[in-house]
Amino acid sequence: MAIQLRRRAGWCPSRTTLALLGFLAVAAALLLAGHSDHVIAALPFLLILACSPLVSRRAGRRVRQKKEVRRCTGR
Repeated sequence: MAIQLRRRAGWCPSRTTLALLGFLAVAAALLLAGHSDHVIAALPFLLILACSPLVSRRAGRRVRQKKEVRRCTGR
């Protein structure tokens, strides 16, 4: 007996997702209101933390491409 999953029409998320997003929005607003100087001071560090995985992925791709070229050309 096959189980059929119900699909939601369109992009509208479930009630649980909307409640979670609302909770996170309120928490972010309260955090910014109460600790705005600390949040602003941490932004450069957060930017570095967000960019470093992307940089390492690009560097890894470059190394893999060089290995493929060496394998294809026999060098």
